[in-house]
Amino acid sequence: MQWQADVARLERWLVEADLAETWPAAGRAWGTLEVLDTPGGTNLLVEATGNQLSLARGGRGGAAAEPIWNEPRARVLVEVTRPSAAGAAERLAINRLAVDSATLGMAAAGAIDECSTRRLVTLAGTVTYDWDLVSRLLLPWTGGKVRLAGSGARPVMVRAPLDSLVQAVVGEDFAPVANRVPRPTEAAERRGEVPLPDNWLSAMRSRDDRVAPGNVAVAKLPVARPASGGGAWLRSLSVETSAAWAMADIDGIRVEPGAVDVRLFEGQLTFGPFELAAAGGRLRGAPWVRLVPLPGELVVPPGRVVDRVALAGRFCDEWLAWAVPLVGRSTRTQGVVSIDVAGARVPLADPAGGEFAGQLVFENTEVTPGGPLGPLATLLVKLQTLIDPRFAFGDKVVLLRVRPEPVRMRLAERRLWHEGLVMEMGQLVVRSAGSVGADGTLAMAAEVALRGDIAGSTPVVGQLLRTPLVIPLKGTVERPQFDAAAIDRVVGRIVENTAEAVIKDGLGRGLEELFGNPQPANEPAP
Repeated sequence: MQWQADVARLERWLVEADLAETWPAAGRAWGTLEVLDTPGGTNLLVEATGNQLSLARGGRGGAAAEPIWNEPRARVLVEVTRPSAAGAAERLAINRLAVDSATLGMAAAGAIDECSTRRLVTLAGTVTYDWDLVSRLLLPWTGGKVRLAGSGARPVMVRAPLDSLVQAVVGEDFAPVANRVPRPTEAAERRGEVPLPDNWLSAMRSRDDRVAPGNVAVAKLPVARPASGGGAWLRSLSVETSAAWAMADIDGIRVEPGAVDVRLFEGQLTFGPFELAAAGGRLRGAPWVRLVPLPGELVVPPGRVVDRVALAGRFCDEWLAWAVPLVGRSTRTQGVVSIDVAGARVPLADPAGGEFAGQLVFENTEVTPGGPLGPLATLLVKLQTLIDPRFAFGDKVVLLRVRPEPVRMRLAERRLWHEGLVMEMGQLVVRSAGSVGADGTLAMAAEVALRGDIAGSTPVVGQLLRTPLVIPLKGTVERPQFDAAAIDRVVGRIVENTAEAVIKDGLGRGLEELFGNPQPANEPAP
């Protein structure tokens, strides 16, 4: 048997229309299927070849699509023999399974056992890959946030009941989209009947005018019913291999060359345990993904997952902006951070709907607020100038130093909460607490106060901030907004308190010099 197909048209049949339009594929594919009687038994040989296969991005509204992956030629070959010897009916020999392409290659052999019952497939061999091409091919799922480089060969072993794999292919999990083939009625579904698509009937009538609508019989086909729970077939699939790379970039975090063991068992995809060098620090962990039911969820066990990783690039701008916006949305941030996880469960289809608890620990971290955080920087400049007039004659650079104290974090109610972030600038202390919603909305507050040692040793300065100043922070992660009215009220109160403190202190000193009577100590601030 010989066959051939146009990949672009095949894609529109197999996947959703929107996905096919967003990620158009192209190329040609053809192959053969051959059955032979040999002295050793019945031999089945299947070959498939793809030519100029490609994947692009965009192309909506008549715009030119952007090519992201290309495979000049790919070839797949499977050869299976059923031995003719007596007593060998329960076993099929997989003589070779070969995949030959620039993106991914495989050479394996094995067998299919228990042919009358489970049809258990066992394969052992080697997988070769080019990570750069694989990363491009996975763009529709990763969004470009995961990029790897390097190539190599790794051993692989696969075990799976063939019945489960066949059911997955013909069942609803991987069936063509519903709007391409009419769905049967409930009565027809009970009888196992599937109506032919209208376009097939039209094609038949155009070839033979004698075919009338009433003469076309309804196809009697068994209706495939997948096992309960999407992806239940994954429970019976077992894969053991490892992955190695020369360079990796995970959403802005550069990971040095390394390797990770990968295992799929009973519907769970496990990684590691691993310890990798990244951005001057270490990444540790042994996470796994529960794949059943699909699309699954990520589970992270307790422990330190990030150890002294440098704050720079997208890691700071994107990740930390969601956790602690006062650090992540600054003009300049330098230092290192460690992340301890008390446990995490994150659904892949809805990360904000998961659960997470842990803490951040900053070390040698300095922050220069700017841009959206400009109003806070302006307020800090005014406060510091009132406390120390010499500051007015300097460059007025706002530099906040983050205390190395744990910043507690948790994910709950579709919001990421944080508490305990403390930063210092001269005699001022800034504390931050609040939450970021799944839609990026902010519900936070920045609290400004004097350092305790300064307020206690200098009563005049202590009058400046008799109570901490709380400034609401709203808006979104992309556009944080401080309450301007609240800042104006704070500045007005500071000027009033400052004048009152200076007058009282000056009057007290004059009376002391005139009468020699020491003034009573100020009562401690509430």
